[in-house]
Amino acid sequence: MKFLIHFFWMQFFFCFLQIQANGPENLSKKLLPGHNLPFFLHDKVSAFYFGHTGSTNQLMAEGFSVQGIEFLEDYLIKVDDEILERRYASSEIFDLKLVRHYFDSQILEEVELIAGESLMLVTLKSQKKCLVSLFPGVSFSENLNDYILHWHDTEHTVFVAQRKHLIRSQTEDFPVWFGITSFPEPVFVPDDKSVPANQLSGMTSVFIPGRLSFQMDSLAVIIFAVGDIRDDIILSKRKIERKFQFLGNRRGHKVNPIWRREYPKSFHRFQKPQDCFGLK
Repeated sequence: MKFLIHFFWMQFFFCFLQIQANGPENLSKKLLPGHNLPFFLHDKVSAFYFGHTGSTNQLMAEGFSVQGIEFLEDYLIKVDDEILERRYASSEIFDLKLVRHYFDSQILEEVELIAGESLMLVTLKSQKKCLVSLFPGVSFSENLNDYILHWHDTEHTVFVAQRKHLIRSQTEDFPVWFGITSFPEPVFVPDDKSVPANQLSGMTSVFIPGRLSFQMDSLAVIIFAVGDIRDDIILSKRKIERKFQFLGNRRGHKVNPIWRREYPKSFHRFQKPQDCFGLK
């Protein structure tokens, strides 16, 4: 484990030096479609996101990490069944935020870290109603059996944890749970194979737990959060919920009946493992 963490940080600092070599002037200007520049976001505490403006993540250090451990390798978004291709988007990098503008689909994407909250937000803005599908790429392993997955039906959140790391310890002193959700609240379709892992990232150890889908009117917020227990992630979700004033609509949000039929009959198996660890 110590060797892997050390190797991880070596990769990170190598990539960070690449960013510095481009000069601060490049990090403060807009990039036209077709330009691809590495960028680095830091919450000033323990979380950071490293990636490229015009492509999926390709290097080991790229992704969303907390306390030196990578939880999210990358993510892919479809709007009305069309992939948001980063190479066709213009980009602008700020201190804590990356902005991409997809001209063809008229979508604005903002990626930002919230200081001290161990979470990353992806905000989508559109001029029209559209169906959004999210495919998150979880780090650690590409094997389903290495994870415990749980769909929280009340909080509309997917929780992911490594089976071998369910409690923070002295030898593995990093958070346990990784949560993924959104506003409007999503529907989760596990085992969705419509996007292969190698299309989402250049890393072979990426695991896609499934697809999260929701109907967006003009604004949507995707949340990637990390915590020692699931309640930490739920608390972070509630804070974001209040910030974007979705609280009044949360319980009254209705799921399209067509989406409901997408749940497979074996869906319950993603909830049963939680009983073994005393989780509600």
